[in-house]
Amino acid sequence: MGRACAWRAAASRAQRDPVVRAGRVEADLADDQGGDRRRELRDVVGPVELHLEEHDFALELASKEIPVVAPMVLDGATLHEHEDYRFSVYERRGGRWPELGTSEDRVWMGRCLGRLHAVGAVRRFDVRATLSWQD
Repeated sequence: MGRACAWRAAASRAQRDPVVRAGRVEADLADDQGGDRRRELRDVVGPVELHLEEHDFALELASKEIPVVAPMVLDGATLHEHEDYRFSVYERRGGRWPELGTSEDRVWMGRCLGRLHAVGAVRRFDVRATLSWQD
């Protein structure tokens, strides 16, 4: 990728499911304008097609202004490889638990979930496993 990187912490790995393992490395990466911004590198294990499909979905959600942290597109790609290590780069953003104390909060959350499902219904996922209450 040809980007400057200063490592801040060692990777911590956690087993999330049998196929995908997530780890995190915090880094300062110089952005295209010469500034430094906090990034997270996430290691990718499992089918490449699954991750690319998820990346496309997250980018589509972000383009519709749905609050997600999508992988960064660097050098025209969201999935990168260095030696035998595959990874994606994400903007480091804090999160918070949604406020659901008022009816306006719950209406906002319902609309957000509705928009998320509307974007997801536009096309079928080919690689992702289907979740069903019957499983």
